[in-house]
Amino acid sequence: IASGRPAGYIRRMFSGLSDGFIAANGRRIEHEGNVLLDNSFTVAELKEIIKLCRVSQCSYCLLGDGVVYHGNPLYLYGHT
Repeated sequence: IASGRPAGYIRRMFSGLSDGFIAANGRRIEHEGNVLLDNSFTVAELKEIIKLCRVSQCSYCLLGDGVVYHGNPLYLYGHT
């Protein structure tokens, strides 16, 4: 299975259907329970991405295993 979704989502949704997966747009690869690649963003990279999004007034939603960073006012206030 190959997906842009985070690894945790793939594990929950497709458990037992495959012996491995490529997740997070290629940033994580697992096969038979072994992590072959984990190229997660560093904290510094995340801060820079968030900074660029805020300066550009661009909404963002960054997902990882057990963590979500979002900067979209619609998530906080609903549609206006």
